[in-house]
Amino acid sequence: MWELGDTFKCEPEYMNRMAPMLVDSRHLMVLVTNKYRRSSDNELVVVAAIMTYDNNTRNQSDYCVLYPNCGHPFIKHYSYVSYISLKEIAIDTLDKWKERNYIKQKERFNEDVQKQLLQGLCKADDAENRLKLIALNQLEELGWEVP
Repeated sequence: MWELGDTFKCEPEYMNRMAPMLVDSRHLMVLVTNKYRRSSDNELVVVAAIMTYDNNTRNQSDYCVLYPNCGHPFIKHYSYVSYISLKEIAIDTLDKWKERNYIKQKERFNEDVQKQLLQGLCKADDAENRLKLIALNQLEELGWEVP
């Protein structure tokens, strides 16, 4: 079962099969929404890459900043959620990738970070308005503060 705050890593040997969908195998990927439906489509989630802050990197974001010891063992450096890398992925696709060992599911972020993920999506300049609306609706459904 996939939920807001779930994370996964891509196995490098399978990255070419998923290249258009995901950033690369070095980055932890995170679900920045709970599942939702668009009309009669499959259940979908929005996924983003977690990147390490770097003085040479453009497009760094401060909408959702993650610190070491934020409750996830993979986060060892000052990092951010890259809302510029957002991808909508069907739950069925994630399940197939996991079943085929293309990806390895990792730990879920705690509730505080889950709130930040949705709130960051609402504020992200790079996010499509329809994705921001999904995040806004999910924040309201969960009774969490809307930015």
